[in-house]
Amino acid sequence: MEKIDAHRVKQRKIPLLFAPERFDDLEDYLPWCEVYELDQEAELELQSEVRLVLDVRGLGIALPAQKSYFYVSSIDIQARIKAGRRGELARACLGKKDSIVVLDAFAGFGVDGLTLAGLGADVTLVERNLVVWLMLRSIACGHPRAAIHYADSFSLFYSRDTWDVVYLDPMFIPTKKSALPKRDLQILREISDAAPSSKKYLEQLIEVAKDSATDRVVLKRRKNDPEVAKPNFSICSKTICFDIFLC
Repeated sequence: MEKIDAHRVKQRKIPLLFAPERFDDLEDYLPWCEVYELDQEAELELQSEVRLVLDVRGLGIALPAQKSYFYVSSIDIQARIKAGRRGELARACLGKKDSIVVLDAFAGFGVDGLTLAGLGADVTLVERNLVVWLMLRSIACGHPRAAIHYADSFSLFYSRDTWDVVYLDPMFIPTKKSALPKRDLQILREISDAAPSSKKYLEQLIEVAKDSATDRVVLKRRKNDPEVAKPNFSICSKTICFDIFLC
């Protein structure tokens, strides 16, 4: 098992296993990762940890005790972009404006934020979990309309920067339904420090976000969940609602 030494890195927290053909790409990960050549010995040693793998498929992630790696697919993003602005997300965030600047304050793996960027918005995607942010950065690499920030969204709210739209998609409260959420949501829930989901917290979040938005704040929620506050209007699909709070 070969570990790449990076003397300039003071602290390495995230195990990253790399395939030999991706050796030249390791430099981008050295500030945050402890890197090992991908082999059976490394897999066995690191199986009790959340770990990343860099191989021909891209950047993947595995949870403790899981042998298979999860790779975020761009298929869903591309399908949404192909549908244009008819989708509920686009109608809620973009309206009919040709040019719009969006802050995606809880970006996760970036499916919603990168969809909006693909539809012509300039999007700042903020993620505070380092593992998730590294995955997001890999997915969004080179996108001309996407800026990726490793930060807590509140640090941007208090920076006095403004956006046309602040999009809020905090992690949904788990339900008692037997059906599991999609794999990407399962992983996000497993490794992320979920933001508080109380009504009071979400009300405060909306008010703080309004100070950073010049046009609207959009809150995503499950359709069957109660409204957090009274929105100006909502746009809903069969399962999801986007509550719009005009500024």
